[in-house]
Amino acid sequence: MSKIKKLNPEAIGLIMIIVAAFSASIYQPYSQILTGDNFSIYLFGMFAFLGSTVFCLILFITQFFLTMKDKGKRNYLHGFKEYLYTFLSGISSVGANLFLLTAMNFARASEVSLITNLEVIVTMMFAKFLFRQKVAFYNWFAAPLIVSGAILLTFDFSADTVKFSYGLLFALGSCICWPLENNFSQLVSHRNPVQITGIKHCISFVVDMIFAFSLGHRVTQFKGPLEAFGIGAFSLGFVFILYVLAQKRIGAARASALYSLAPFLGSFIYLLVTKTVPQWNFYLGASLIFSGQLLIIVMTLRNSKKKSEEKKKTDTVKEEGS
Repeated sequence: MSKIKKLNPEAIGLIMIIVAAFSASIYQPYSQILTGDNFSIYLFGMFAFLGSTVFCLILFITQFFLTMKDKGKRNYLHGFKEYLYTFLSGISSVGANLFLLTAMNFARASEVSLITNLEVIVTMMFAKFLFRQKVAFYNWFAAPLIVSGAILLTFDFSADTVKFSYGLLFALGSCICWPLENNFSQLVSHRNPVQITGIKHCISFVVDMIFAFSLGHRVTQFKGPLEAFGIGAFSLGFVFILYVLAQKRIGAARASALYSLAPFLGSFIYLLVTKTVPQWNFYLGASLIFSGQLLIIVMTLRNSKKKSEEKKKTDTVKEEGS
């Protein structure tokens, strides 16, 4: 019997990030598919983040006992500043989630998922004008494609008169909050990711619960909360583990680029499950957004490969010199 060739760490990382993107894409469409008059979308968000929090708690406890003999590996948050950054990251995450759920309360998840690609543009603007960072030239070519595609999606051509879908503006709110969350998370990225994610998702759960109950929403069934709990544990908690493991194998740039496929998968899942036939502007808008994202993905992967090869050459020269 011939031996099966083992996959190298890079191949495993690529598989992990693709599975992570698919798993993450489930949250948005199913938050709309599984909700209605008896189970609001805000209650869905509450139970989803509860599921993720419990998942992270189980991992945290497991990690705690596995590192009893080597406590240095725990790498917990330390000091007021680090807890503050984590809290601010959690609040930004809450804002993004509430904007996202509100958007799906007024618009189809297929359009909302695609609109969230604007996060790339907002992140780029923050980097350029707020943090004075260098922005890769290809982003400026991709930006008009993504923005024009998103604008097309905000209009409804089904009636005699063209209508603007104001609900999709809430999705833009999410795109503003996510870069803030990422920047605060970056400040504590050297700390235990399980602890940080658990704290952030616990904050989201508590705020979502307060928000839902303050609106008068009540839990009147068992099936909805259980489904939301499971989806949250899978598409918010499990995804986090896959992403972190994939990032270690293929690098942050490539992981982020491939993970950006999630909104497209989410939109496709919604259309497939609900058997919705989109209008013509959906196909054109989706094509423009995909073209812009594809340009960013291809160029990011290319630059990442180039940097990796340059690093190998540098390391080889150092080894030969020594």
